[in-house]
Amino acid sequence: MPITPTTEFNRAVQCAKKAFEEWRNVPVAKRMRLISDYTRVVEENQNKIAELITVENGKTLADSRGDIFRGLEVLEQCRSITNLIMGETSENIATDVDCYS
Repeated sequence: MPITPTTEFNRAVQCAKKAFEEWRNVPVAKRMRLISDYTRVVEENQNKIAELITVENGKTLADSRGDIFRGLEVLEQCRSITNLIMGETSENIATDVDCYS
């Protein structure tokens, strides 16, 4: 049974939609720099984050560290997306710049 009230859930969805309207116009290169910065912060603080996960969720510290490791793998995949999306068209490679071949 969900514990989040429907109104709170709907508000979260609306906020995400609003944020996406701005994020979709951020050039891919800038997105990758932001993700790289975020990755660095997670790496630098992974022990603190693991401890918080353990306290908040009752997991073992090893399990919490595993969660962070898997999260870092996702971030690595996100950082490689610029190469993965290359094809016949690459939209928004810079501000107001699309590349078509």
